[in-house]
Amino acid sequence: MNKKFLCILLFLLCLVPCVYSGITGKITGKVTVAETDEALPGANVVLVGTNLGAAADVEGDFFIISIPPGTYTLSVSMLGYKIVNKTGILVSADHTATVNFSLTPTLIEGEAVTVVAERDVIKMDMSASQASLGASDIAEVPKVTSIDEVITMQAGVDVDPTVRGQMTIRGGGRGENGFMVDGLMMVDNRNNRPMMMVNLSAVKEINIIKGGFNAEYGNIRSGLINVVTKEGGKNVYSGSIDFRITPAYQKHRGLSVFDPDNYFLRPYTDPQVCWEGTKAWDEETQDRYPTFSGWNNVYRSLSRKYPGVTPEDAQKLFLWQHRVEGIQDLKFDSLGVNTREAGQYANLPDWNVDVGFGGPVPFISQKLGDLRFFANHRTNKEMFGLPTSRDYFSEQNSQFKLTTNITPSLKVMAEGIYGEIKTLSNNPRGSGMDAFMTSGMDILYSAITTSQDYGLGGNGSLYILMR
Repeated sequence: MNKKFLCILLFLLCLVPCVYSGITGKITGKVTVAETDEALPGANVVLVGTNLGAAADVEGDFFIISIPPGTYTLSVSMLGYKIVNKTGILVSADHTATVNFSLTPTLIEGEAVTVVAERDVIKMDMSASQASLGASDIAEVPKVTSIDEVITMQAGVDVDPTVRGQMTIRGGGRGENGFMVDGLMMVDNRNNRPMMMVNLSAVKEINIIKGGFNAEYGNIRSGLINVVTKEGGKNVYSGSIDFRITPAYQKHRGLSVFDPDNYFLRPYTDPQVCWEGTKAWDEETQDRYPTFSGWNNVYRSLSRKYPGVTPEDAQKLFLWQHRVEGIQDLKFDSLGVNTREAGQYANLPDWNVDVGFGGPVPFISQKLGDLRFFANHRTNKEMFGLPTSRDYFSEQNSQFKLTTNITPSLKVMAEGIYGEIKTLSNNPRGSGMDAFMTSGMDILYSAITTSQDYGLGGNGSLYILMR
């Protein structure tokens, strides 16, 4: 049993460098003497506030690996030389920050010199076009509530609003993109669609790579979205909450979809044309509305199949199927339809809440290698732009992350993500992995047209969307 356990542990430890390869960065540089520009071997290089550091080799070169993304201060010291600190060093996932130091000799202990590091104009280790966004950058973007909205604001990235996860990077299809979270690829293998369930409160850094990938990324062609999530602090608790509410409003222009005078219904309800057809209108009005041959013509085409049905019956059924407001004004009260209630929509607010909180695990943190946690949850509710059997498009995402340092140089993470969507199908005649509404606005992007069959079937797509 002990041998089996040791084999499993060894296998997991071997996986750690592979998992971390996409979520940490590196700092390298050279330490020299300021007056002679000669290498200064043995200089101590420390990443302030962490247990990471290095010593310069005989050529004065040093490197520090496995650094979580963020902004750091680097301190270099050597006996007989002034201590030099450089602040504002930006470390990004999968990239190397180059920082060089020149130390001045001194005979007595002097004050530390602090220099603000400058970001490299050209990153020599970057082979691809890439955009990097930190948590502070995202916080400054107004109105965004999801990671999708942040990513699609970048140059070269676009999203098809009619299909969830249909993200295109430089024109490539969704099957050519990758989505990575904390070093693990999160793509639904059934349809190769990114599973973008990470909440903004959990994001530490987002890297968007647009072509020219490094060797560690495979099975993608167009682009990669690499997300590094936050972890709890070792000594302090911190959190955030973002709550937004939008008052109820109509998400389309013009009249209500139940108003008899709207674009889709007027040809079938206007007494001037509904019986004999829209040809009774002048040419300008005909150009503004769908063409309809009239209920009398519908009756003539259906009378053999449905004997005893009148043109008025066909119109009544059409109006009932579409729950048209004002039905009582057309003297169809006998249908017993509560049209005011059935024709109500755009009456509920949209709202979004995103909460994150983390810190040391109480009572046992120090005993288990500074065990810390970070938890976050997002609930997003958007009322559908057109009336449906469900009021809201509802989305909930939760994440929990545990981090511990087994040794000063070995960190272990365990995290879980859960997502749930409650929505509607956007394909009434079938189903599929992509056949669902992805937001409250999605229903407006669907093709809202009417067919030529206006009889008892009432199977225009407008009817399908509203039933």
